[in-house]
Amino acid sequence: MLFGNAARHVERFGGELLHGWAIWEVPQLMVEAEFHAVWRDPTGTLVDVNPRRPLETRITLTPAPAMRWPGNAIDNIRDALLDDSRVHAFIAQAQRRYELLKEYPPGLIQVDAATWAANFPNAAAIDKAFFLLSITHRALTDPCVCGGPARFGDCHAEEFGRR
Repeated sequence: MLFGNAARHVERFGGELLHGWAIWEVPQLMVEAEFHAVWRDPTGTLVDVNPRRPLETRITLTPAPAMRWPGNAIDNIRDALLDDSRVHAFIAQAQRRYELLKEYPPGLIQVDAATWAANFPNAAAIDKAFFLLSITHRALTDPCVCGGPARFGDCHAEEFGRR
């Protein structure tokens, strides 16, 4: 449980818990915000003690100190930056995933393959279409799609015919 990670740091090392929205962008396609908690250490430094994707070393956090985690799932906020059916399908699929997963208790969530396939029969096609769209709308100076430290133009652009 991600909120528990920050809370355990407060208990163990002092400081306080800061709730907010972690925000990221798929360049030129969409922005997404996830309700999140970080640890403010006793010196006032904000530290994200939650697991991150490989090479993701920083997050953007908009503090929401009046909000508290209610103990159940809170859906992400997603907004399309491009009015395109593939972006809207991707966002709608994420909303449907939340609707399915919110029925499960917090923590490790496992949905059997049959339930997943029944609820998301076109998931692979939607994900692929969104990914390919992200390639065509990505500037060469944007972060690379692989998540590495290099810009797209210096990393994988050539593989996608973008040079």
